[in-house]
Amino acid sequence: MTAFIARSRVTLRALLISLPALLMSLPALLMSLPALLGSLVLLPALVLLAGCGSAQEPTALELGLDTARAAGSAGGGSLWQPPSAADGLADVAGAQPLTRQEGDCRAIDFLFVIDNSFSMEREQAILSRSFPGFMSVIADQMHALDYHVMAVDTDAMTPGEVVQAERQAPSTVDELCDGTLGAGRRMNRRASSCPLSAEGRFIDAEQPDLAGAFDCIGRVGTAGSSYEQPVGALLGATSAKLTAPGGCNGNFLRRDAVLVVTFMTDEDDDFTPGDPPAWRQALLDLKGGDESAIVMLGLVSDQNRSEPLPGGPCVDGIETGAPRLQSFVESFRFGSLGAVCASDYAPFFQRAVSVIGDACREFIPPNIR
Repeated sequence: MTAFIARSRVTLRALLISLPALLMSLPALLMSLPALLGSLVLLPALVLLAGCGSAQEPTALELGLDTARAAGSAGGGSLWQPPSAADGLADVAGAQPLTRQEGDCRAIDFLFVIDNSFSMEREQAILSRSFPGFMSVIADQMHALDYHVMAVDTDAMTPGEVVQAERQAPSTVDELCDGTLGAGRRMNRRASSCPLSAEGRFIDAEQPDLAGAFDCIGRVGTAGSSYEQPVGALLGATSAKLTAPGGCNGNFLRRDAVLVVTFMTDEDDDFTPGDPPAWRQALLDLKGGDESAIVMLGLVSDQNRSEPLPGGPCVDGIETGAPRLQSFVESFRFGSLGAVCASDYAPFFQRAVSVIGDACREFIPPNIR
C-alpha cells in the first residue's frame, strides 16, 4: 500500500509540472478546431472524387482491355502479357511469373485475298457485311487487341489501271505499288483514297471506323483480270521484298503475330507458278516452320466435290470448282473451307474463330520461347 501511495505522488507531481504548458497550448488547439471540422466535412467528397477518377470517356480499346481482364479473372487465369525484366526476379521474390492465357492471341495479322474479277460484286458485298461481327468476336474471345488487316486483289493491275498507266507512267512509290501483285489496297474501287490510320497499306487497332475502312479496301472492284492469281497475291504480299522496311507492305507482317489468311474467289488458281505443296512450304518458311503461326481460310467454289462445302453447294455456272485452292487450304493444320456461293458468311467466320482459337492455344511468339 505504501509503494502504491508513493507512485501516485510521483505521477501527481509530474502532472502538476506539465499543467502550465498544457494550458498555454489550449488556445492554439481551439483556433485550429474549425479547420479540422471542415476537413472532416470534405472527406466524403474527396473519397468520391478519388473513386470516380477522370471525367473523360474511356476509349474502345480501354473498354476492350477491361473486358479481357474481366474474362481472364472469371476463367481463373491471368491475361498474358509480354515478359519484362521484372519477370526474371520471380523466383527470387517468390512471386509467380505472368503466363500466357490459353487461347489468347494478342497480335494477329489478317490478310484478305479477294478476287476482283467481273463475277465477284455480290461476294464482296457479303464479305463487307460479315467483317465487323467477325472482328468483334475475335476481340472478345481471342483477346486480340493488336491486329493488322490488309486486303489485296488477285491481279497486278485492272484494265483501267493499265490504260491509265499507259497515259502516265507511275512516278511515286505508291503508284508503283498499286501495280504490284500482292500490294495492300489503299484506294477503293473508284480510285479514291481510303482513310487508313496505320502508316501503310493496312488497318490497325487504332482505326476509328473499322467497318468503314474495311468496306473501302475490301471492295476491290470487278474490273480485274480473269486470270486470277490468289496464291500469287498471298506469296507476294508476304514476300521479303514487299514486307521489308520501305516496301509496299512494310510493317504489316510481324514475327510475333499469327497470320490469318482468307481467300475469297469463285475460281481455282491455275496461274500461280508451282503447286499446293510448294506454296505451303514457302509460307511455312516465312514463319520459321511453325504451323501454329498460320491459319488458312478459304471461301471457294465446290463443284468438284462429292460433298458440298459448308454453305454450298455452288450451282452457278460461273463457279468452276477449286481443287488446287482446296488442297492448299486443307494442307494446313489450322485450315477451314466454306462455299463462296453462300448467302451469308457469318457461319463461315464463326467456324473460323474456332480454328483461330486452336492455333492460338499452340502459338508461342518467337520472342518469348
